[in-house]
Formats: sequence, C-alpha cells, structure tokens
Amino acid sequence: MTTASTKTVSDYALEIPGAVELFEELGIDYCCGGGVPLDRACETAGIPFGPVTERLAALKTDRAAPLVNWHETSLAGLIAHIVETHHAYTRAALRRIPGLLEKTVAAHGGHHPELLEVQSLFRLVVADLDLHLQKEEAILFPYIGELERAVAEATAAPHGCFPSVDYPIRAMESEHELVGGLLRKIRLASGNFIPPADACPTFIETYRALLALETDLHRHIHLENNVLHPRALALEAESGKRPATHSIS
Repeated sequence: MTTASTKTVSDYALEIPGAVELFEELGIDYCCGGGVPLDRACETAGIPFGPVTERLAALKTDRAAPLVNWHETSLAGLIAHIVETHHAYTRAALRRIPGLLEKTVAAHGGHHPELLEVQSLFRLVVADLDLHLQKEEAILFPYIGELERAVAEATAAPHGCFPSVDYPIRAMESEHELVGGLLRKIRLASGNFIPPADACPTFIETYRALLALETDLHRHIHLENNVLHPRALALEAESGKRPATHSIS
C-alpha cells in the first residue's frame, strides 16, 4: 500500500478524476516521468507541494466523473480503448496537422521563422509515430492479447519473436521518450503554443491542434507505460514464462 509520501504522480493520475487535467495545467509529467513521488515532481517543476495535494484532495471528493479502473479492466479491453480512442486520434492528427503547418508556414514563415522549426520537428514526430503505432498493433498488442487468453485458459504462453514481452515494451517506451522529447522541443519553439498577435485563424488552429495532440499523447502514453505494460509483465510472470523484472523509472 502506498502512502502519501511514496505515492507517484501516475498513482494520482490513475486514482483521481481530474488529476490528469491538473497535471497538464501545472506542467507535471504523469506519463513517461510519472513513476516518481509527487513531492519530487513538484520540486522539479518548481511548484509548492502543499497546494497541489490540496487541489488533488478537492478533486477526490468530486464523484461526478468516476474514472474507469484500468487495473481491473481486461487487457484486451484496455488495448481496444487505446487503439480505438488514442491511436485513432493520433492518426487523424498526423494526417491533418501537416497541411495546417504548410499553410501557416507559407503565410507567416517569413515573419515567424520559428514555424519552420516546428514544421521540421513535426515531420520527425509523424515519421516516428506512424511506425510506432504499426508496431504496437502488429506485434505487442496481439501478443499481450494471446498471453491474457493463455493465462485465463491455463494453456502454454504464446511464442513471440522475442524471449520476453519485456523486450518490445522497453523498445516502445524508448520510442515514447523520443516522441516526448520532440514534442517538448515543439512546445519550446512555439512559445507554449501561444499564437502571436498577428496570427490568422489557420495559425491559431495549427497551434491548437498541436496542443491537443500533445495532451492526448500524454494520456495515451500514461495508459501504456503505467498500466498496460506493468500488467502485461506481471501476467507473463504469472504464466511462468519469465519473472517480471521491468520497473517504471
């Protein structure tokens, strides 16, 4: 059982409705860096710990929007949610945003050279995420689904193209870190997605779309890094195939 002093940012994100929105507002990383105690995360972000815990306590008393308990949902159900909600959203954004950037750069690039950097960085995001989603859907997710069925039916664990599910998980989390780094550079180059005074509606919409994608990716990666992956590793250990040695850092 975790105490208030050892509870991680991802623990709060999973348990309290509205915590994710609060962490987004405060700039606290709850996905790739969510495995640290909240007090340390607040210190890193330069935010007083006490007021954050007070706001979390207030959110906890509001039962109007209960969270889905992803620790109790089947892994197949969690994967379906990730694919149908987050993968679908990401793919739509990766198709739409390049066109918005192209129009915005053409109209404003001369006076706002930062747009050229944003466009260049986003091309890397598109290339990385497109392949990343394919690998998850073709390799990792099907294996986890087969593993869950094998444990439920008390049959032999499935054979993958890797000795343990830990291998693709580590690869996917490394790619999460890479994309997260690119998004941080885009946020910095764009001035926190705040359009300048002379921005046209397309410019404004471009930054709005980039911010929305960043927010959704944070939630997407949080579910994978902090729920799906640890549960898959524990399930593989339960199957007797390999001990669960992976930990979130």
